[in-house]
Amino acid sequence: MPGGLRKKRVGGRRVREGRLVRSEPVTLRVDEKLLYLIELAARKHKWSVSSYLEWAAERSLKEVLLTTSEGTLRSIADESEELWHPDKVVRFVKLASRHPDLLTYHQSVLWKLIRENQFVWPRSRQGQMAAEPDINFLRSCWDRFVAVAEGKADRSILPGEADSAKPFPTAGRDFNGSQN
Repeated sequence: MPGGLRKKRVGGRRVREGRLVRSEPVTLRVDEKLLYLIELAARKHKWSVSSYLEWAAERSLKEVLLTTSEGTLRSIADESEELWHPDKVVRFVKLASRHPDLLTYHQSVLWKLIRENQFVWPRSRQGQMAAEPDINFLRSCWDRFVAVAEGKADRSILPGEADSAKPFPTAGRDFNGSQN
């Protein structure tokens, strides 16, 4: 039973175990006919409607294909390990790096701001970008980047934007942040 309590046989009887994952509530609009058919399918499996919908969603993720940076097709289910992270900042960077075509407009603006900011995404003295942004620094100023991307704040609140005459913090540092 997806998302529900898992049961395990012990000595010929089933013992309840705790939930494997925490579920999030979702509001969903479906027409009356579809809801009725979902309820019938859930009854057939002897599951709740929410467990059935979670199972169906997980199953459908195997059918939605994404093109990787290498040009191969992989399902969202297959990409899940590369895309999921409990930290929303890391999760965003993973998505934007691997599948920028899936970003919303505001996420695209956010990604552009992050990539352009030399405090968050260090550059070598030759101007070459590091392989990844400084996640810890990005996490510390995440809310400011989001506010600017959503048009709720001026770009001047971003690191290095208020005083463009300041030297970049990466001077004398390599991509890992250690001193040269």
